[in-house]
Amino acid sequence: MSGRPVRAGGGGGGGLGCLSFVGFLFAGYLLGLPAVLPLLIKPPDDGPRPTLILNPVLWLVSLLTAVLLAWMAGGRGPLKPKRLAVHTALLGGGAALAVFGGAFLGGLLEEKIRTGLAGEGAEDIDFFVSFVTALVEIVAAGIVTLVVFQAVRSRYAPAAPPGPWIGPRTGPRRAPAVAIVPRPAEVWVAEVPLREDPGRTLRHYCVIVHAHATHASVLQITSQDKDYRQDHIRMPNDGWDFKSGKAHWLEIGRPPREVPYGNFLSHRPQGMCPESTWREIARAHLER
Repeated sequence: MSGRPVRAGGGGGGGLGCLSFVGFLFAGYLLGLPAVLPLLIKPPDDGPRPTLILNPVLWLVSLLTAVLLAWMAGGRGPLKPKRLAVHTALLGGGAALAVFGGAFLGGLLEEKIRTGLAGEGAEDIDFFVSFVTALVEIVAAGIVTLVVFQAVRSRYAPAAPPGPWIGPRTGPRRAPAVAIVPRPAEVWVAEVPLREDPGRTLRHYCVIVHAHATHASVLQITSQDKDYRQDHIRMPNDGWDFKSGKAHWLEIGRPPREVPYGNFLSHRPQGMCPESTWREIARAHLER
């Protein structure tokens, strides 16, 4: 087993992860842009409201939004065009139905709005009705997008660890910090036990070698110079350390350390182990 596992960063895992509800409202607005934007533009005094429903730029924005959301929802496995197309259709179709539903609800509210604004200018009332209809459509599209996104995401997301981890001592129960189960070849940040005193831990980046039900076997990464050590190798920053610019070394000549998921300090991986380093890990720890 010398090749590196499937890249975990593809799909929603390397994307933004979880969008806030406000973000989904904005996504709903972008998905329904061709229908919503004309309603938000007040028509000029001497002419009708501009016709934008067939504007190709607006449809392109909506399509790209649906594709991006579909990619984010599809999990962190390899990109599959057919799956991406299906998810895009589900998100786009759901948003379209929501926009039509919002327009219908806006029509039901129109009479009450006009009654409440009786005495105002006809043009002002018309624009207010359009504005309220657009808001209803945006909210409906945002809610439907959120539901479809979460449904697709839950279909392909890896299962979480089966339960909270109980520390080796008599400490309190600690829920796992990870949101997704780590996979081999991913780089995570965790409290890694010291070899000389497993009861103590230090914060380190580490490479996942094996992922178990409640813990992972990891190799520790350090920025301290280890060129003089035979049990360490240089580890490139490509794929996981995009900011520090520091040199790093990986402890490869000794058995992996066992780290409970409760010791992980992030919800998602830092990135992927460089392929050259993973080949060295495979030769040292997997090809046996």
